[in-house]
Parts: sequence; structure tokens; C-alpha cells
Amino acid sequence: MSYYFIDPNEIHIWVINFEKIQQIDKSIISIEEMRRKEKLHFQKDKDKYLTCRYCLRKVLEKYLSYNASEIRFEFNAYQKPYILSEQNESLISFNMSHTDHLLYIAIGKKQEIGIDIEEIKEKDGKKENLSEVFMSPKELQFFEQIESDKLLHFYQIWTQKEAYLKAIGTGFSTDPKKIDMVLTLDLNIRNHQINNKIINTYKFSDCFLSICTCKKVKVLFFNFE
Repeated sequence: MSYYFIDPNEIHIWVINFEKIQQIDKSIISIEEMRRKEKLHFQKDKDKYLTCRYCLRKVLEKYLSYNASEIRFEFNAYQKPYILSEQNESLISFNMSHTDHLLYIAIGKKQEIGIDIEEIKEKDGKKENLSEVFMSPKELQFFEQIESDKLLHFYQIWTQKEAYLKAIGTGFSTDPKKIDMVLTLDLNIRNHQINNKIINTYKFSDCFLSICTCKKVKVLFFNFE
């Protein structure tokens, strides 16, 4: 197993294509994770959940002095997961998000992080109708004035907000309409400060990625094999 060093000023993003994960070693999955899987209704969701947990453990063992099966987790009051503090002398943080086809796992050090990835569905014009559900008045005003690439800006604001809420550890228990995100016509944002956090966004060919950190970072991408 290769050990990866991560600087506190870096974020490592591991990209996993679900189609390339043909089999997983279920022996490294915890009993609690197996119990959580059984609460899901559809088999495809159960399979994807196990694949996500398997990949997370295999990525985390690259940064910890524990094997994948030994890693334990604890949760805050809003059910955000963390590595058990007794196992985390290096202060490694993580967050993950997935689409139907891709899983993104973000690894940081000595800072809280949040990540959100959303598949761009060009034909899904109804997405824009959700703007009033989560956008602040300032964001709505900006959004309504956009004349081109409106759907892409929807995804940019949406992923920023979800990544931010995951980074602060509350999720949508915090009212998303009370938070302003970075508003710009540039779809790719680099180390922009907002609400005492830092935002990076990436517009890929078929998806939109946002990363929220506590300080400016260098983002490095890795393919999970």
C-alpha cells in the first residue's frame, strides 16, 4: 500500500468511476455500515452505498496508520462523519459526494472541508425552478439577471452552497436562503473567500464540482484504481 503525504495547504480529490469498480471486499465494511445499508430500499442504492464506503476506506488508509477495515468513524450532532479522534493524530478530514456515475472523495488536513458534485442535465430546465427554494435574495437577484448559461450558474450556486453547508458541518439544518455564495459570471472560481470560507468551483464537461475549505488551497486530483 502506498502512503500519501498531504500538506495542510492541499486538498486531494480522488475520482472514482463506479463502472470500473467491479467487485469490492466487503470484509472491510463495518457492521454499522452494513446496518445502514439495509435501511435503503433499492438494491442499486445498497450496492452504491457499499461501494462508496469501500472506496472511502481504501482512500483513507493511504493517509492513516490503519488498515481500511480498522478505520472507525464518529459523527457530530448533524451526522457529519469524522475519523475517530483516537485514530487521527494527523488531523485528516474528508468529505465525499457522488453522481450516478462518479464518486469524488476530498481529503484535507487540519481544516474542515465540504464537497459537492452534481451532474449537468441540460434538458432538465425544471432545476431552475428550485432557485427560490435555496437561493438567498441576493443570489436570486443575480440569477434572474443572467441571460446565458443560466442552468450552469444554477449548478454553480447549488454546489457551492451544499459544499459550504457540509464544510460547516450542519448540512441543510442551516437555512440555505440565509447564506450568500460567490456570485460571478466566471464558472471556474479559484480560492475565493466568502463567509470566512474559501470556495473553488470546477465546470467539467458533464458535471459541476464545488469545494469549500477554511483557507486557500492547492487542489490535486487523483484517479482511484
